[in-house]
Amino acid sequence: MAGAGLRIAIRRRSRIAPVGAVTAVLLAVAVVAPSVLPYQRTDESKADLRDSGHAWDWSAVFRVDAVAAVPNALTLIHDGLLGSAIYRFDGNPKSLTRFDSDPRAFPFDAAGTAPGNVLIIGAAGGNEVLASLYFDAGHIDAVELNPVTYRFVTEKFAAYDGHFTDNPRVNYVNDEGRGYLARSDRKYGLIWYPAPDSYSATNAATSGANVLSESYLYTSEAITDSFDHLQRGGILAAQFGEFDYDARPNRTTRYVATARRALAIGMTPAPCGEVDYLLEPVRSWPERTTLPAMVSEGMPRQPSLPPSDRRTPGANNRT
Repeated sequence: MAGAGLRIAIRRRSRIAPVGAVTAVLLAVAVVAPSVLPYQRTDESKADLRDSGHAWDWSAVFRVDAVAAVPNALTLIHDGLLGSAIYRFDGNPKSLTRFDSDPRAFPFDAAGTAPGNVLIIGAAGGNEVLASLYFDAGHIDAVELNPVTYRFVTEKFAAYDGHFTDNPRVNYVNDEGRGYLARSDRKYGLIWYPAPDSYSATNAATSGANVLSESYLYTSEAITDSFDHLQRGGILAAQFGEFDYDARPNRTTRYVATARRALAIGMTPAPCGEVDYLLEPVRSWPERTTLPAMVSEGMPRQPSLPPSDRRTPGANNRT
């Protein structure tokens, strides 16, 4: 187009023909040798992920980069922000003793017994799936929205992650969480929302894109749907990363308030009547992780303990 404009300007002997010639040359250089142009950074809060040979791909949900940033794990970067990780796994759940001191032990410690069925909405790289295998869950439905993440886990890095999706106890699917839950007639001992944030709201604020894929997971209706799929005594767990929990526990307090509203407007059968307890926030790199756990009807109510008396998840605590 620049060339066509230049031709017209020359034919008309326009005074802007020299400017057009310079513009055409610059555009031609940009097309032929784009590496000579300055590297564009659109958002300083996001990781600077130039093409370094690592695996990456786009989907309609968000871009995923798999980066070897820490030992024995591939960090999954979602649109330039920390998202999840695919962990090296030898295929033997008994080797996953790291979960004895991991916050992901909390739902299993709270239940006291291994859940028969687990639903994980926002399975990502599968860390919560591995935790469920380690704590002897009978069956695990793991739902991941992004097809790129799904393909990385099930195909590209399947040998790296121990082919855990081929485990007969694991059903790892590419689907939308609320839709999957609505179609399911299974009852679960644990329904787990392990920080299924794509941070699309950040992208929407900066680029105008309206891709709030996770927003429908945090509504009172979603909480009601989850309780409807819990077995008696089951647990609904939602965990969030908070950048500054002490000063601004935004995600956690908002979810707990939404949960209280869902319980207040009534369900059948009505679970214990309120959010039963909120586990003390624990530190989990790189953010603090808070995990509010809500219990369903029939689970014995547990007293609210001061922080000093709360259990630390570990092998000696499990019953």
